[in-house]
Amino acid sequence: MVENLKMSVAGCYENLSDDELRAELERVVAKLDAPDTTVFSRMLRELHAHQLELEMQHRELQKTQRQLGESRDRYFGLYESSMLNHLSFNQDGVVMEANLAASALIGVDKFDLIGMPFVNWVARQDRAKFICHVRQYLSGDVHTS
Repeated sequence: MVENLKMSVAGCYENLSDDELRAELERVVAKLDAPDTTVFSRMLRELHAHQLELEMQHRELQKTQRQLGESRDRYFGLYESSMLNHLSFNQDGVVMEANLAASALIGVDKFDLIGMPFVNWVARQDRAKFICHVRQYLSGDVHTS
């Protein structure tokens, strides 16, 4: 039993399929209430079961992280290659993201555009109104005038 626990901690379960891992967990849990179980062996089996559960959760987390990364990559691919101009601002009107189309329209490299206040490209008489619209939009009030 101690050897099984040592092997699980050392990562020997990473080579098992998800089904094999679930079967191993069921096997360990089934032995928890065995009539010949001592307090010590029950504690070891419980630790073993927790280790298996952690491995299963770890796998699920890795899968979710991969999916999130793939989704992020798709989003950035669409954002970057869009023929439409896309700029993202913070509440002060500072450019947080820009795609290539917006960069080309403004005539500034997109990496130079990021971090700059967009009001630099807004007519002076419209700057206060622009900042007001950005703040209203970012606060959720999309009914701006």
